Formats: sequence, structure tokens, C-alpha cells
Amino acid sequence: MQSKSTRVCTHLTAEVQQWWQSLLGNDEATVCETVNYAFSDNPAAGCAVGVEGSVMSVVMRQQDIDSLPDQTPGITSSGRPTLKTLAKRDRVMWWLTAMGSNIIATLKEGFSVAPGITAIDLAVITVCRTRSGSGLWRTAGGPARPSRQAIEAGHRGRPLATARGRTEVPRHRP
Repeated sequence: MQSKSTRVCTHLTAEVQQWWQSLLGNDEATVCETVNYAFSDNPAAGCAVGVEGSVMSVVMRQQDIDSLPDQTPGITSSGRPTLKTLAKRDRVMWWLTAMGSNIIATLKEGFSVAPGITAIDLAVITVCRTRSGSGLWRTAGGPARPSRQAIEAGHRGRPLATARGRTEVPRHRP
């Protein structure tokens, strides 16, 4: 005769085994729930929205460039601390670096918690302000589908393309 604790342990072990097999088999509900729980503490909100075969679709919300400070600490010529206005180019580069870091973190975390996933389709959305000040939603996604192998090997791959199909690289005039 089994004790109550042995029966409970056996039951929980069976449930965990079933969950693990669902995760390895890329059951959409199990994978999305597990990945979304892992994404819940990320600075750029990510959300797994579907699984087809061994490919997971993820949407990531990148913070707006307006959320970054426009000043940086500096020193005056007399040696006193001050706040200097950040050049537009430096602010854009800071934002792009943050976006790249968030993309890499999202991809790595997605692969680490979903062992059956071999590739991730990632769409990045953000708000860009127009000259008139109104908000414009922008989606960046690309033809590249980052694979587990490429991310684990540390390959950078191709740059993200915009929804219009062109790669956008900020151009700055000297």
C-alpha cells in the first residue's frame, strides 16, 4: 500500500512528464505559456503568439526613442559636473543598441525555454514620432528567420528589414 505522499509524488511526476513531452513536441499552448512566462520580466515586452511546426512567432515591443533621456552627464571646461544635450545621432545609436540587445535577449530566452523550437519569426514594434509630433507605429521584421543554431553560434545574421521590405540604417550627415 502506497502512502499519500508517494501517490502525490507519482501523480506530480506524471504531470511534469506530460508537460515536458508537450513542450518538446511544440504543443502551441504549452510553448506559448512557458515562453510568455519567461518573457514577463524582460525590459522589452515579448509575447509568443503562435507555433507552427518547430517555428515560434514572437512579437516584441521596443520602447520608444522618446523614452530615452536626451541629456548625458558631462564635465564643464572648469571641471564642474553638468548635463550635456545628447546629439541626435548618439541618441539614435543608443536606442538601436538597446533594440539589438533586446532582440538578442528575446531570441536567446525563447530558445532556452522551448527546446523543441528551431527558429523564431520575430516582429518588433515601436512608435516613431513624425515631425508633426504624432505617433506612427513601426514594425520591423525581416526575411531572416533566426535559427537556434545561428543564435547559439553567435552569428549576427542580416539586419532587420522594415515593413516596407527595405533595410533601414540611420544615415547621418557629418
